[in-house]
Amino acid sequence: MVNTWYNKKTLVLKLFLYIMKIICNTPFRLLIFTCCLFFSCSTSSESNSRSPISQEKMAKVLSDFALCESASNLNIKNIDFRKVDSVYMFNPLSVNGISKAQYDSAIAYYAHNPKLYKGLYEAALKILNDKSDSVAKNILRFKEDSLKKIH
Repeated sequence: MVNTWYNKKTLVLKLFLYIMKIICNTPFRLLIFTCCLFFSCSTSSESNSRSPISQEKMAKVLSDFALCESASNLNIKNIDFRKVDSVYMFNPLSVNGISKAQYDSAIAYYAHNPKLYKGLYEAALKILNDKSDSVAKNILRFKEDSLKKIH
């Protein structure tokens, strides 16, 4: 069984080398062609090695986007739906000092790295949960202070 596998592998290798000799005519061209073939199949590139925005900052931006969208969907101010865009003029990108191009590049980077993207949304969810807890504590404190003033 092992000998058969070895023979097939050797046969395929010899066939590949024979075809390359026919195509390239000289050993030097064969070497160049083979090197080009191997290097062109590389999947990593320097431009995709890291995100233009850190994970912490990106999680903050995503949580700000979620808050912005929630506020506009809830329509807290009871604004006519045709004027909602002009009333809720919060831009998470400008608030966090990020350009649209940087944001788009970061989204593309994280889209190619799903595990990092998932971690990013988990971090954004944690930020939102922390804000929710903080608001709940402030509401309780406000109610307690109001009750103390009444009594």
